[in-house]
Amino acid sequence: MTHHIVSLAFAAVLTAGTAAVTAPTAAAAVDCGTYTAPNDSQARPLVITIGAVSCGHARNILDDMFAGKGTRLNRQELQVGSYRCTGNDAGASMTTGVDLFCVGNGTRFELRAP
Repeated sequence: MTHHIVSLAFAAVLTAGTAAVTAPTAAAAVDCGTYTAPNDSQARPLVITIGAVSCGHARNILDDMFAGKGTRLNRQELQVGSYRCTGNDAGASMTTGVDLFCVGNGTRFELRAP
């Protein structure tokens, strides 16, 4: 099996940690198309899994995070506005299919492994 490698753009913002959170059930998911982080050539599926946040708002949170506007909480988490964004390490990403997720205001959205 090919190992998934977290992109350098994600690694530059979030240092790999050890916590992993599995994806919620797909029944509530809203497909927002793909999102490509700055300095990353790989587009990743952006999916809203819980709540009523718009795809545009989720993209804005990610844009802010990758622009360095968040506050680092620990090795793998940033607070961006009212959202806590967490990057999974490569092993957790392979297991869950989620590279990065953000939770806040009763919502959750994910950047999934390509």
